This record gives sequence, C-alpha cells and structure tokens, in this order.
Amino acid sequence: MNKQFCRCLLALIVFCASISQSFAFEKDPAIVKKVEALLAQMTLEEKVGQVSQIAKDVLEQGRGRFDEHAMKRVIVEYAVGSILSGGGGYPAPNSPQEWAKMTNMFQKYAEQTRLQIPLIYGVDAVHGHAAVKGAVVFPYDINVAASFNPELAEKSAELTSETLAATGIQWNFAPVLDIARNPKWGRTYETFGEDPYLASIMGARMIQGYQKSGKVAACAKHFVGYGAAESGLDRQPADISERTFREVLFPPFKAAVDAGVRTFMINSGEVNGVPVHASKWLLTDILRKEFGFAGFVVSDWEDPKKIFAYHKAAPDLKQAIARTFNAGLDMSMIPMTLEEIELLKEAVNEGLVPMERLDDAVRNILYVKYELGLFENRYVDDAQAETAFTKAEQAETARMLARQSITLLKNASNTLPISNEVKRLLVAGSGAESKSDLCGGWTIDWMGAKEEDLIVGQTILAAIQDKIGATAQIDFLPDSAGRDQLLEAGNAADAIIAVVGEKSYAEMRGDRQDLSLSPEQQAMLDALSATGKPIILVIVSGRPLLIESAAQAAKAALYAYLPGTEGGAAIADVLFGDYNPAGRLPFSIPKHLGQVPLRYNDRINTTYEPLFPFGYGLSYTKFTYANLQAPTTVKQGEPLTVSVDVTNSGNVAGDDVVLAYYTNKYASVTPRRQQLCGFQRISLQPGETNTVTFTITPEQLIVYNETLQPVEELRPIFLKIGQLQAKIDIISNQ
Repeated sequence: MNKQFCRCLLALIVFCASISQSFAFEKDPAIVKKVEALLAQMTLEEKVGQVSQIAKDVLEQGRGRFDEHAMKRVIVEYAVGSILSGGGGYPAPNSPQEWAKMTNMFQKYAEQTRLQIPLIYGVDAVHGHAAVKGAVVFPYDINVAASFNPELAEKSAELTSETLAATGIQWNFAPVLDIARNPKWGRTYETFGEDPYLASIMGARMIQGYQKSGKVAACAKHFVGYGAAESGLDRQPADISERTFREVLFPPFKAAVDAGVRTFMINSGEVNGVPVHASKWLLTDILRKEFGFAGFVVSDWEDPKKIFAYHKAAPDLKQAIARTFNAGLDMSMIPMTLEEIELLKEAVNEGLVPMERLDDAVRNILYVKYELGLFENRYVDDAQAETAFTKAEQAETARMLARQSITLLKNASNTLPISNEVKRLLVAGSGAESKSDLCGGWTIDWMGAKEEDLIVGQTILAAIQDKIGATAQIDFLPDSAGRDQLLEAGNAADAIIAVVGEKSYAEMRGDRQDLSLSPEQQAMLDALSATGKPIILVIVSGRPLLIESAAQAAKAALYAYLPGTEGGAAIADVLFGDYNPAGRLPFSIPKHLGQVPLRYNDRINTTYEPLFPFGYGLSYTKFTYANLQAPTTVKQGEPLTVSVDVTNSGNVAGDDVVLAYYTNKYASVTPRRQQLCGFQRISLQPGETNTVTFTITPEQLIVYNETLQPVEELRPIFLKIGQLQAKIDIISNQ
C-alpha cells in the first residue's frame, strides 16, 4: 500500500467525521458491563424475542380496543424487544395523552417478563410527530434541504424529539438519507434531494437534533441504494457500481455514523442482484467494519420474509431469516406475525444462525436501551404529554423552516411581492384549500391526513384571506371549475394565484411514470392564461414536476415543496412580502420527461440542460458577489480556504444562500460536472456586505481512481461561487 493512498484513506475518514462534527459514539464500559451481565442470564427464547419487532396493530382488536391476551402473548410470553406504530398506527382517541397511556401500558406488560427488559417503541416521525392529531406537522426533509440552514434543521429535529419523548417513544425512523436519483420515486420528498454533500450535512445535523436529549434514538435509512432503482420506482432492483456507491450513495450514511446515529434501517430492495437485507458486504463489511457503526440495525417492514417471498433468494422463510441475521441484521421488523420468532429459534438450534451472531445482535439492542435510560425510567407522565406539542416554538420553527425553504423560480416585472393595495385576487386550484396537500404522506395516516383531522395551521387560501381579506376581494375556484367560470373570475381579478401540485401519497403509491401536472390543473392554467392577467404560480410538490409550460405562462413562480401545517401561512408571508424568499432547489427540474433522470453532478461529458438547475433560487432583492479570494495552488493534504464578498445591492433586507462548487478540469477518471463543496446562508440589510469564507478539506477533493482508491490527485480544479471562478492547482506536498 503506497504512502499517498494511506494519507488519502486516513484523510477520507477524517473528512466524513468533519461533515458531522464527529459525534460518533464509543460504547461506555459501564453500560457494556451491564449488557453482558444481562445477556448471560437470557434464554434462547428471550434472545430471539429481543431481536423481534411487532406492530401495535397485532395487540388490538380494532382501533383502541387492546387485546389483553395478545399483549400477554406478544410482550410477556414472546418477550419481544420492540413495538412500532406504522402509518396510521395511532390510538383512539388520537391525542398526546392517549399515545403516552398506550406506550406506558405496553411497558407495564414488559415489566411482567422474567428479566423486565423494557421495550423500545418506534415510529416514522419524519416531519414532526405527525401521527398525532393536533401536532404541528413540520416541513419535509426536501424543504429542509431547500432551506440550506443546518441550524434550523437541527432545531426542527430537536423539537420533534421532545414530542416523541413526551409520548413514550424512544425511537424515530428518521432521517431518510437516500439520494433522490429519479423523481418518479414516490419517496423523493422524504430525502434531502440529489446532492450527497447537502444530504450529509443536513442528515447529520438532524440526527444530532433527534438525539440531543438522550431520550430518543435516530435511525439512518434506508441503507443503501433505495433511491437508485433502475426504474426509478419504489423497492425495485438497482444495479449500482461501487464507484457510485462511494461517490454518491455512501457519504450521507457515513456522515450519520460519524454524527453518532444509534440505529440503521435497511433498503427494502436489491442491489446488483442481492437483496440488501442479505448483503453481508453492505451490512457487515461496509457498515460495521469500514464505517465503524456501533449501534443496531433493523429491517424495514416484512423484509426478511421478502427475501424468500419476493426476491426468491432463499428456499424457504427460515433460510431467509437466517440469511438476514447472518448478513448483519440485529432486529427484524416482522411485524404482523409471531411465526418468524419461532423460525429464528429453530434456525439457531439447527446451527443456521450461530449463537454468537444472535448474542451480538442482542448486545447491540440492549446497549441502546441502557443508553436511553429505559431500564431506569421506561414510563412517561401522560398528564403532561400535551405540553411538548403546544409550545409556541413548535409552530414558530415550522413556519420559519417553511419560509426559508420556499424557492422563487421566476419574478418577471417584479410581480412579487403582491401589493397590499391590490383590490381583487383570484385564488385558483384545489390545493389552495387543502392542508393535507401541504403535509403529504405519513401525516396521521400512511397516505396522508383527512382534512378534518388537521386541526392546526392554515390552508393557503385561509392565510391569504388573513393577509388582505379585510381590504381586498378574494375569489376562489377549484381545479374542476369550468373554463367560462375561470375566464370570468380571472378577467375580474387584478392578479391570479394558481396553486398546482400533487395530492398526498406515500412510498410506492406515489410512484409515477409521468410527472406532468394533472389534466385538470393544465386546463385551469390554459384558461387563466387566456385572461392576460398576471399569474403567480405556487407549486406544492415534494419532487420536481414538469412545469415548463406553466412557468412560461406565469409572471412569477414559487416552489413550496411540502411545507407542513404552517406552510399556508409561510406561502402567504412570501407572496405579500412579509418574508423575502431565499430557498434553493435541492434537485434539478427537467424540461421534459425525456431528460429524467437529470442530475447536476453527473459526469462532465453528459448533457445538463434543466428548466431550473440544482441550487437555483431568486430573491426580492439583488446580491452582488465580488473579490473572490483563492490561492493559485494548494498542497496535497492541506485545506483550501477561499472567500467572497457578498453585498445586498437591492432595496430590501434578505437572506442569500452562498454556494461553492468545484469542477475538475481533468482527472484519472471522468470527473463529475461539478460538486457542491460548501454553503452558507447569510442575512444582509440593503447595502450591507459580508465576507463569506469556505474551508474545503483535502478529502472533499479526493478522486476515486481506476482501482477505487481515494486519492487527492495532482490536477487543476476550478472553484466557482456565483459567477466568479478561480483556477487552483493541487500540487505535491513534497
């Protein structure tokens, strides 16, 4: 092994830690001692129970009617280690207090077991504790990425964790660290977009927020390649080169390990013909040995079973279960039957799964339970559960995050912000009166909430009425309005706000072969365009849609993504100038379906001609970049420091997201077109100048060479910030 490779490999490890400020955890010897003492007392039955997770649905006979026999059988007799609430897995009535009562009840049954090992309860709180009626629903991670504000990302996660802990939940199946490689995928909105550096930074900060209290474990999911299926669809096969793994898909997960994440969830699909749940290379060689992950690994819903039933990669269910645990799985999300617990016990007795492997899985789970303090205090005060949900900070932070994510795509003739002196507005589009559309899937129910269940926040229409309803006439028409109605109302208005996008969906139910607006929305826009009145387009969607003709017809366009219950108010804030937008696209918006998949950081010799590129976004003010300071050379192994002066040269205060990219002029392998290597969100008053400094680590400049060794090759790079560019030569440190 040559010296240069050793230096670069060491530097790569340091870089991945630096992305997340190196919060990676080392096991506490005192806890390890407790774990070993408890493990030594456990029977085989108790061990296989501990590595099993069952859905709350199994414990009830209809919503809210819990079955005492089922609870005794599952929690006491089978001694399962975890219970989860999947999408729609809420108690009746659905309130913070009832959630707390429910989890307390389950823990009381766990106390009846011989060793009294507490349960760890899991939920998908992927945008706030959104399964709870009355909870503030936070903007989705695609919004978090568009904000380019890591501090606010961490704060939103911290507030989510407070509500989880208040309801007796210690495990959040979040964040999603998959890279969105194709917008046809129905889980694009759960990701941080198409860039691995952005996903690494944001994911790490959210993990720190979720775990800050020490009462909740985060879960990095779905390791790995889930968003990279050939078809672009959910849970479909993917063929992924090791180069793509290392350059694009691994970095956010390695950053999660370095941020101290306690759990991982596995990709439900298969990669290169191997179901990921059965891949020892990924689960053990990469995740454990290379990344150094020390927590525990959980399957996704029914995935060990699917190795046999769906992937056909095992002769029977028992062999499938054995294969997953031997690959490196610690806990199986079974979750609707007890059969697999019995089969795992048989597999251990028959030598299909070594006892040492089972013991290791149990160790990993028990350690996290001890660390979370569950053995000392497994119960919560149900009378106080609602307090965490009603803190003003919940709604305030969600609204600010929604505001900061909204991206201004077009603003011809300074159409926005709308003057408060406007006399008549037409708001068109059914999405304008829907809070469910603003929140998306995994909101109360798996596929999204019913309108009547969203009792906090405002629709876009209601928020607009609150802004100017006292001084202006506001008309509303849904998508289904006839052309004559639209023409009449549009002709009577001073301006038109047209809301388009998608209804809520989740996972494979959101997979699409066509990313066009619905026929009703397109017909609505065609009619409104015929009025000649200025159209302000508001897009509510968690992925890039085909909006070229809509954007051309509009005078102004905002991308709001899925901004949550406070999204209506945030959109109105931007429309009327109470907030100056500064969000940036975390994905590329194509001109037509033939461009899909379209990614800004593909190879340098590919075509990239988007409608709107990654990182794009406008403002109500103007920012000027000047005085780019960069060295002409940088030595291998040394950081690269660059700076630029940013001036608000407009007339209103605003935020600017300063993005730094670099491009290789050449390398030993075909380089990527450009790579994000730094970003900062700053606030400037009119006329104010701020010097923004970026320090780019040597590891960010690594090239994976032909043999996939990470090498900081000697070569020229171009550093670009805004329209400014500097050529920098990487030279030998000898």
